[in-house]
Amino acid sequence: MKRKHLILHIILFAAFFPLLTFGQSREELQKVQQFINEATTAFGRGDFPAAIENYTKAINLYSKSPELFFNRGVAYSFNREFDLSIKDYDKAIETGSKLPDDTLAQFYMNRGIALQSKGDYAKAIKDLDQSVSLNPKDVKVYINRGTTYTVLKKYDLAIADFNKSLEIMPQAATFYNLARIYYEQREYDQAIKNLTKAVELDPQMAIAYNARGLSYLYKGNLDAAIQDFTKAISLSGENGVYYFNRAEIYFRKGDFASAVTDYAKTIEIYPLWAEAFRHRAESYKKQGKTKLADADFQKATEVEKENFNPINQTELIDQK
Repeated sequence: MKRKHLILHIILFAAFFPLLTFGQSREELQKVQQFINEATTAFGRGDFPAAIENYTKAINLYSKSPELFFNRGVAYSFNREFDLSIKDYDKAIETGSKLPDDTLAQFYMNRGIALQSKGDYAKAIKDLDQSVSLNPKDVKVYINRGTTYTVLKKYDLAIADFNKSLEIMPQAATFYNLARIYYEQREYDQAIKNLTKAVELDPQMAIAYNARGLSYLYKGNLDAAIQDFTKAISLSGENGVYYFNRAEIYFRKGDFASAVTDYAKTIEIYPLWAEAFRHRAESYKKQGKTKLADADFQKATEVEKENFNPINQTELIDQK
């Protein structure tokens, strides 16, 4: 069985700063504040285009506020318009040079995250370094720089950043990120240790149970793996990858009926996943159900052209 990738967490900082005056009339400031309020409300409900529209209206009336450019940049980032978000972060940094260091640190951190999202890792690291120098006590920047180092496979530097963040504030996502590194390095005992700490801090963290299940699998502890995949399924609801992982364990244990049941659930959720059909076919074959096996092998061939793999699609996620 192929080793599966674990999911990586990053943290995007959002802030809503107070409005400062630069000689505008009271009426203008009231309109600006109205647009900011509407942008904040839109942001809160996840309507990032509306937030962008309202921040733009505010900026058109009040173009000297670095905080407004920053917040619009955040909205662009959440809307995955990274080029536009970087332009706004540029403007926020340019016009906000006299702001407190901890505020500027947030500006540099978010620009670094946007650059990382575009694959410009060298510039991302440079911005995250600047953020650390401005505010060395911010746990978020160590997590994000550690995440960037992880993507670059500079694992020693990533581990140092994650451990630094844990000194400041232990968080489940940070233990998960550490576990991801150890998992990729096949240090499964260390992965399990950190994932256990993650679920102690966040017992609802389904992804950590799934990751620990994978680590137990490669340690050969199949019963513990089944327990963790079952827990991940109970927490996540409809996650076909978790059903697929548990099916793999049932197959290894020779419980082909249970494997078929879990592969069927996987296929119900991901009907274009060729590997799920192929593995269910193998389970049917082990049971002597050759017609069902042949049908699944045929179906796998039919859907394979779609090149659908939910494991690859979920390799990276953002923690807002």
